Amino acid sequence: MMTLLTWKLGTLQKKTENTLEEVRACRIADEQAQQQLQAFLAPALLCTKDRREARPNMVDAITAYVRGKMSSSKRPIFRKKERDIESSYYKNLKELLEDF
Repeated sequence: MMTLLTWKLGTLQKKTENTLEEVRACRIADEQAQQQLQAFLAPALLCTKDRREARPNMVDAITAYVRGKMSSSKRPIFRKKERDIESSYYKNLKELLEDF
């Protein structure tokens, strides 16, 4: 799959105009990049909370990043009793990332 950077470098090297098909190929790559960015930002945003007790510890943040999802917005990150917090957190995070 072609990324935006490789596509632009290719057009600069060839000194050609951009075609609609090339732009569409990059849009697909950008959607994938957007999903990767959202997966990265979810744990990163939790790590920036003002209250220390609201931030996950490093092990939990890395585990959440590797798995691609957060289980909770509280520390420790994988408590089962905090599912309501998790639901509202993901709803708020989704709205925030859509504006990003």
